[in-house]
Amino acid sequence: MIKTIHKTEEINARLEREGKVTVLDKPEHLEAIRKMNEQLERVRREYMIKSSKSEQSAAKVILTC
Repeated sequence: MIKTIHKTEEINARLEREGKVTVLDKPEHLEAIRKMNEQLERVRREYMIKSSKSEQSAAKVILTC
């Protein structure tokens, strides 16, 4: 018989008891989240451009043995 172990609820309860849980719903938190999302989007876009250029460059290379 397989027994599935879920420790998530136990860990969440322990962290809450220890005061390590913070709700990020204040305006400054939301602004920080928005800025982080914008930065991640820029990085994601840069990565996609570099990846595309790399693929195009690799397609132009002629392999010789």
